[in-house]
Formats: sequence, C-alpha cells, structure tokens
Amino acid sequence: MPEQINKIIFTTKEAYDKKVVEGSLDPSVVYAIDASQVATTTEVKTTIDNSFDKFGLGIGINKEGAEFYHTPLDLAGLIKDIVKVKYNVAYTGAEHINVGNGTKTLSVTNISNPNTYITAIQDGTEHGFVPFTIDNRLARVTIPDAVDVTREFELKASNVFNTLHDTIKVITSSEGIVIEKLNVYASTIDTESSVRIEETFIPSVNLYNDNTIYISDESQKQINTFVGQQYKAVIADKSITFNSDDIDAMKRMSMNWSKNFYLLIVDRTFSSYVDLGTGEWKDFPASVSATTTKLGDYFNNYALKLNTLREDKVTTTMTALNLNNIDTETTLKITHISDFEQSDTQTKLPNVECLVLDLYGSSIDNIADKLLEINATTPLKIKAIMISHSVTDEAFKKLNELPTLQVVFTSYPSSDVKTIDKRVALIITDNYNNRLWVGIKPGDGTAMSIDSSYNDTISTLIKSIKDKNTVAPHNHL
Repeated sequence: MPEQINKIIFTTKEAYDKKVVEGSLDPSVVYAIDASQVATTTEVKTTIDNSFDKFGLGIGINKEGAEFYHTPLDLAGLIKDIVKVKYNVAYTGAEHINVGNGTKTLSVTNISNPNTYITAIQDGTEHGFVPFTIDNRLARVTIPDAVDVTREFELKASNVFNTLHDTIKVITSSEGIVIEKLNVYASTIDTESSVRIEETFIPSVNLYNDNTIYISDESQKQINTFVGQQYKAVIADKSITFNSDDIDAMKRMSMNWSKNFYLLIVDRTFSSYVDLGTGEWKDFPASVSATTTKLGDYFNNYALKLNTLREDKVTTTMTALNLNNIDTETTLKITHISDFEQSDTQTKLPNVECLVLDLYGSSIDNIADKLLEINATTPLKIKAIMISHSVTDEAFKKLNELPTLQVVFTSYPSSDVKTIDKRVALIITDNYNNRLWVGIKPGDGTAMSIDSSYNDTISTLIKSIKDKNTVAPHNHL
C-alpha cells in the first residue's frame, strides 16, 4: 500500500491479473477491482442459497435437534405460515350477484380484503387483471376495456396464492331480482284483510303489516335503517331520488344480514320500482301486472289512505246519527233471554227505543235472534242498544237488520267484529273517551277517535241510558 494515494483505478479482475503477469502495476496506484467480478454468478447464487437454507442456524436453532425433529431451517420454510396468515383470503368458491350500472366503474360486494387478485371473465375468456380499491367494505373496480358492460360478465376474486376464489357475477338488469322479491313479498300480504299500522322511530314514517314502510320525502330516506330493520318493501313517492350512494349503502348494510343486499323499493301504485344498479325508477313489466295492481290498490287506495278513510267514515256515520231524537225514558233492561217471556217485557218492548243488554247466562247471538223473531211479527222501535259484554260479528250483523236501530254501544268489542258496509254505528266506550269502531275492509277493527264535537251528545245519551237501565214505568210506555 503506498504511503500516499495519488490515484485509484477501477478495473476488472482479468485486467488486474494481466498487469501482475506483465509486472506493469503502478506502485503509486490503488487498483479497485469490481466486486461483481471477484465471484462468479454461480458462486454468488450458491452463497445466497446456502445462507437461506441455513437461515435457521443463524438465528440460533439447534442443528442436531432440527435434523432429528425435521425442523425447517430455510428462510422460506420458517416464514411460509406467517405469510399465509397475513396474506391469505379465505374465499369459499361462492358466487355473489351484483347488478351493473352500465359503466366501467362499479362497486362490488364481498371483496373487502386488498390481498386479492381480480380477473375479468366474459364468455369464458379472461381479460386480465382488474384494478380496484377498497372503500368502506366495498371494492371499487375498473372494468377492462375489452369487457362489454352491456352484457353479463364475471369477476374472479382469488387469493394471492391462486388457490381459493369467489365469483362476482355482474348482471345487466335488476328486473329479475326485483320480480322475485315482489312475488315473495306479495305472498305475505293478504289484500282482502285489514292492515296493521304502527309508528316507527323515523318521524312520520309508519310500519304496515310488520314489514312495509312508506316514505314521502327525501328526509325520510334512511337506507341503513331500512336494511338494518330488514323491511321487505319500501314504498316511496316517485319524487324521491336514489343514486349510487344509496345503492352502496344497501350493499354495505346488507352484508351483515344476507347475501342479497337489494331492497324492494316501489312507488305507491306498485307500477314502478327502483333499479338496483343505477338507482333509476323503472316500470314493472306487464307479466306481473296482476300482482302489482292488487298490491297497488291495497296500499295506495287503502292502507296509505286508511286514516283518511276512517275519518271520513266516522264523519259520515256520526252525521247520520240523530242521537237527540232517541227517547231514553223508554229504556228497557234485559239480563237473560227468558226475560222476553215475561208479560211485562212483552208489553213494554214494542215501544222501547233504548235497550240495555246486561246479560248473564245468555249470548248476544241468541238475543239478536230473539229480537229479529219478535220484530218479524211486532215491528220494534229500538234505536240504541247498550251491551255490557262483547259483541260478535255475527250478532252485530243481525242487529243491523233491525230497521230503526242507529247505534250500538259496547265496552268490550271483540277484535273480529267487521263493521264494513254496516248501516249501524258501533261506538266503543271506556272510562276515558268515546271511540267509534270503523271498519273499511273485512277484519279491520282499529278504532278511530270520534271528533270532540260529538262528545257531549254521546256522553249525555250514554249517561241517560245508564240512568234508566231499569224497566221503564208502565204509564210512560
């Protein structure tokens, strides 16, 4: 080594060896031989392979023990399981359905791990890998140009080892899904029966028959809640718009509940539905017109107008009543069907306008039959009947045949009383208020409050009848 380095020459091993043989090395020069020239490729590879193969010895694994127990010493063997745990995605071979939106950009369910390789397949031909990002449990994919998005195609989501995969089937229309959901939903709705209406925790949004809600403006559009509550149908005014964010919200929420993330969203008449790829309103095909017409009539013309229908019926019924023209002084009390055999009752009954039935041992049905039997030979003048027990639908139907009867009061109505198309009003009384039982469809027995303007008249009449619930004086009859 020279005392002072004046020059450094970079050279190859072959050139340096030649100068040594020739004796032409400059003693004032330091020759730097390229490291890659010192060892051959084979030597470098062997050194690396040996290092990887014996990696375990370098971190302290007992060689003899490893050989006895066949413990892997190579680097790949030691980290293999760690890599699998970190990078593997446990795809199961399942097929998931997504509805396309007609563009090259699509949000896809069931791919939430970035350690995924996605390939696009159409007509059995692979069209390369698909770029994607993960956004809040949804994969946003960019479909290759070679794929025709106007036709059905598949996205194959594989783990990085290409040993497990799921298939995302992208269809071009949600019509088939919607029709299937419509038919299943229709099978749960009896359009000939009453509707159950309950409030929800969304302001001004009611729940119909335990599975259907109606929303009338944008502020009520809460997709996460709709899916989370697992409503079977959402009826919406067509003024409400749905977009890609709403579709994505359906997908995210539904993955907690079902493979099928799509909601059935229809308009009030059930003539249109929300396309579950684009969020646009589309018309139902003619093939399901019988179903949609029946459901539309039930909801649009009945369920969604029920309160108005009831209120109108209450008004009509109460207006038709002439409660001030009922003579409560003629009140007669019947406790048993045998009372009709008493001569005193037979004398008074033809002039009775208020009949009190406080029955013990006799049914209201038998009493109704007896009244019709008597009326057939001796026309009765009964205008009001007060029943202290429950009234059945059959008995109420018979009482309606009494031509002068206007109203029936009861404290214990049976839930199966059907007042539809009945001439006579059925007023339910309790300790707190007066309520009119109004039936719009068979089986609908939800009571509607009577307008307060009628309270005084009704209360006065009921009190007067109760005060006179003994046999009226003979001289008055």
